[in-house]
Amino acid sequence: MKPLEYNGPDSFDNLIPLWKPGATAKNGIINHSEFTSWWVNYWVELGRLKNGNIVELIASLKKEQDNFEEGVFNLLIPGNDEPKAVCVWNQGVNEDAYLKLQKEKNWYFPNDYLDFLRTTNGCSMFQHPHYGGGVDLLDLQRMVNIHNEIEQIPPHWYPIAWTDYVAGAICIDSEQCKNNRFPHIFFLDAMKDVNEAIPIHCDFKTWFERLIICQGVEFWLWDYHDKLEFRNEN
Repeated sequence: MKPLEYNGPDSFDNLIPLWKPGATAKNGIINHSEFTSWWVNYWVELGRLKNGNIVELIASLKKEQDNFEEGVFNLLIPGNDEPKAVCVWNQGVNEDAYLKLQKEKNWYFPNDYLDFLRTTNGCSMFQHPHYGGGVDLLDLQRMVNIHNEIEQIPPHWYPIAWTDYVAGAICIDSEQCKNNRFPHIFFLDAMKDVNEAIPIHCDFKTWFERLIICQGVEFWLWDYHDKLEFRNEN
């Protein structure tokens, strides 16, 4: 089947999420990966998402947010009962702060993550304007606090985000990252051991970009949940 054509904002109304029970093939969107590919092309086509470095990515999202009253997005997540969200940004961190932390913990921060910290020292992504939730990208102090509180996080891992729907931390393996080895980003469920962490096969900038594309949905769990679903069905 042919991919979905770009028919303007209303074209999304015809999209059926095929990972939902009872859904049937339509518009060529057949799985999570194809949906993600369609959505990033859709945003780029409309000029809503700028392909570039992390600073340009944040700037384009802020610009998009300015188009909505009080910065409240109208989300396009099929089946979502609360289709509104906001992103909350912080002041960037100064160089001395992250250099001190890196030295104390012997952590390696990749360049795209440093660009993020210099732009915003953590942020809240796609949280409900009244009820919270969403994905919290951690400021440096919360990074240290969560690393100290969650016993299963190894010393050479550091948490960069805390997730709400499935409680847990997005972590970077400092040693893997420093040696440019993949995967070096993992999701660690707060109730599970480190050997059950879910690998995320991308760099930080790509992970952050996909989080925007998926409007805060925890896309790193899709493959894991699909495997469980298909295993149970078969």
